[in-house]
Parts: sequence; C-alpha cells; structure tokens
Amino acid sequence: MAPLYWVGTQSNIRPKSDESHDFPAVFAVAGRTAWQLFAEFGTPSLGFPFEAREYRMAIEVKFGHKEKWATMLRFSLRAGKVVERTSYITYDNAPTDNVNGGNEAPRAAINSRTAHRP
Repeated sequence: MAPLYWVGTQSNIRPKSDESHDFPAVFAVAGRTAWQLFAEFGTPSLGFPFEAREYRMAIEVKFGHKEKWATMLRFSLRAGKVVERTSYITYDNAPTDNVNGGNEAPRAAINSRTAHRP
C-alpha cells in the first residue's frame, strides 16, 4: 500500500471555511506531556481504488535522537462509513455503525449543507 503523507494540520476537527491549514513542520513535545494535533494525510495517488472497507493504518514517527522511523500507533480506518468523497467532512471511526448515527450523521450534514445553498 502506498504511504499517506502528512500534508497539513488544522486548528480543530471541523475548521471554518475561512481558516487555512498549516503546512507540516517539525515540532517538539516535552517529555510526559500530551499535545493535540489535527493532522491531514494524503497522496496524489494511492495506487489502488479507495474502497468502502476497513484499512489497517500505522502512524510512524522519527524521534530526533533516533536514526530509524518507529511505529507510534496502529489503528483501523473504517472507510466503509465514507459516503461523500468530494467534500471535506468528518466521520466517526468507531467500530460500529450504531455510534453517533452511523452513516446517517454525515449524510444529514451533506443534505443540510446542500439544502441551504443559494
């Protein structure tokens, strides 16, 4: 599978239309602290069609004092919940469709947005 590269960060999970994203940049996190980051990942081409299914993902990091990349986190990306591929919309990545309305919440958001267009 082709890697998804870090393409930017947002100020929050649902940015406003007038907010711009920040470009990827090295950042430091002090020991024993937590830092919230809304990162965007992408690639010009995955090398395969993006299907509505579950994908195993890994976030890799390179620590300043290490020479090799290390896996920081592994998770399932539940792409089966994606109902609109041409719009920026957030999706719940919970393991069941019953959480937060399943696919109905994104569909309702899209329908609400298109109903209010001039």
